[in-house]
Amino acid sequence: AMSRKKRLCPQSSLRSPAYLTVSRKAYKLKLILILYMKRGQITLFVILGIIIVAVIGVGIYFRQSILQQELSAETAEEEALIPEVRDFRDSVDECLDDAIVDNILLIGIQGGYANTPGNSLYLQEEDLTIPYYYDNGRNAAPELDKVTSELASAIDSQAESCIDTESFPKLAIVPGQAISSVIIADEGIGVTVNYPIQVTSGDQAYSISRPFEYSYDTKLKGMLDAANKITNQKIEDKSNLDLEYMLEFGYSIDIVPIDNNTEVYSVSDPNSLVDDEPYIWLYANRF
Repeated sequence: AMSRKKRLCPQSSLRSPAYLTVSRKAYKLKLILILYMKRGQITLFVILGIIIVAVIGVGIYFRQSILQQELSAETAEEEALIPEVRDFRDSVDECLDDAIVDNILLIGIQGGYANTPGNSLYLQEEDLTIPYYYDNGRNAAPELDKVTSELASAIDSQAESCIDTESFPKLAIVPGQAISSVIIADEGIGVTVNYPIQVTSGDQAYSISRPFEYSYDTKLKGMLDAANKITNQKIEDKSNLDLEYMLEFGYSIDIVPIDNNTEVYSVSDPNSLVDDEPYIWLYANRF
């Protein structure tokens, strides 16, 4: 049998790893550096993790601290007031709540305005003023910031009417200036009324300084958004009324012709109840 010898390739044909081109000592040094860099990366990730956890922890701590301070302030004010002053404060609280609901309803039937623009549609029989959104080819609907400002201003203007001095004749009441903050979000409406009131009973003075806070699940923002999009669709195609597009918003939408050039849109949401009735948003189109 013929013995088979291994065929050795020329040294130049060997494809050696790159690290074989350096000395063994240099290779070890390179390996140590690589391991050190990886360990450094791991250390960096650990440090970043610790920092993130610490930031979250500090955030939770301060959040709880703020909530505790608010609760403590509320409790302190409650304990400091005599029963008659508490009853007065509760009456203001209830009155402001009613005023806010009334203005949310007003904002809806007046298309986002507490005070409608001068060129709005006036329905004499109903004594109702409705703003134009589609106005001869342009979108005149209010921005959300404008609606928010209108609601806040309306609440501020009615706050003083909630000071019922006749029902509390033994109290000397000096109200400050009401400043309302309104947030209109997808989920609903949040209102905070800062309304400082000084009350004196006999020789004792009391301060009502805690803000009055309210929330309502009225989906005003979505209805305004739907009205805006329907108006823009009307601008794009004046002659076509896309009913399928209007139904996509999930609201009940009625169109009432006023004359040959004017129509009123009524957008109602059965899931947004105000005084047990669906919330209604009205606006007009003029051709």
